[in-house]
Amino acid sequence: MQSAKTKREVAQACQATLLAWVEAFREAPAFDALESSAQSELDGAAHVMAYCFVHRWSRAQFVVHPLSKITADDVVDLATTQFPHQVSAAHPKALVDAFLALVVWAVKSGRIADKAVEYACRDVKPVAYAAMEDPGKWSAGKTIVSSAMKQGVDVSDLAQLRVHGLEMGLLASYVDEFLPPPPVSLGAGRWLWLADGRWRAF
Repeated sequence: MQSAKTKREVAQACQATLLAWVEAFREAPAFDALESSAQSELDGAAHVMAYCFVHRWSRAQFVVHPLSKITADDVVDLATTQFPHQVSAAHPKALVDAFLALVVWAVKSGRIADKAVEYACRDVKPVAYAAMEDPGKWSAGKTIVSSAMKQGVDVSDLAQLRVHGLEMGLLASYVDEFLPPPPVSLGAGRWLWLADGRWRAF
């Protein structure tokens, strides 16, 4: 049985790898070629990739292989299942672009061994765009926040957010389960829904 300690170690190793990749990627021509919106989302993309790569909400066990061994199936799962379910973003396409560009660069620079990963990144992009906008793939918390954003609700105000959830016809107990305890800053415009039901602005 996989221990909590092992899980932390895997997550920490993944985070350290991505921090090094991001630093090197920023110096590469591929980063300069990105649109400014995607460039600004790079740190956020790396953050959610580090979490979602290890903690797959749709799997009973967490991923233990290193990022250098990421597969095409991993990329498709992250882009079309994990990110849409766990990540709320004001600019979802830019977040996807940053994530996929980082992974393609990692393949081209030899940091990821499987060349099929590059092709998966190119093929999955339109599917990933659509998945990020598909309410059927969202977590309960993301559904509430995304609906509130579309209605112009100030999502940094948890009281307003709670009222919006109730106006959606949801039970108070259900809304409270999927909204964070105050104080939480949502000013960044990006949120990660954690596997244990909590959320984190990033």
